[in-house]
Amino acid sequence: MKKTYLMALIACLFALCFALAGCGNDGASQEASSTNEPAAESQAATQEADDQAASETGLSAADFANPDIVIEYGDYDSMAELSANIQNARSEGTVVQVDGDVVSYGMSYSIVEANADGTKRIGTVFVIEGASEADYPKDGQRAKITGIVGSDETGYTYHIKTLPEFVEVVG
Repeated sequence: MKKTYLMALIACLFALCFALAGCGNDGASQEASSTNEPAAESQAATQEADDQAASETGLSAADFANPDIVIEYGDYDSMAELSANIQNARSEGTVVQVDGDVVSYGMSYSIVEANADGTKRIGTVFVIEGASEADYPKDGQRAKITGIVGSDETGYTYHIKTLPEFVEVVG
């Protein structure tokens, strides 16, 4: 029994030694990183200035100038494909324009398309950056939304991000 404990202790000590050895840092890489600090600080300052110059939401009208995907009103199949791609994180950064019906689910809004006989609907959530709930189209209204596919702050939920000027109530 003592042999088993002794062997387990030795194995743990070896594992600890290897783990600590992997955490080390050689002087050359530390020296190289210290010589790059002024350049990194300069790049960070430039990026910060660019961020401050950008709109409060991080989106601009130029982001929506040329939609990659356009979904016409009633195009259920194209909307089903787009929704699947958005929800499976395959469309991040894609600029989309969807002409569909707005559905309100309390705290969230979706743009949806119905199939030909009206028995099914498919859609995706959209968020109007910098807007209040009063700025969203009413439940059931037809709207044309142009936006960019992105994720929320967790990175796990994807939706269409847009600005108020790119939400047009059609009917």
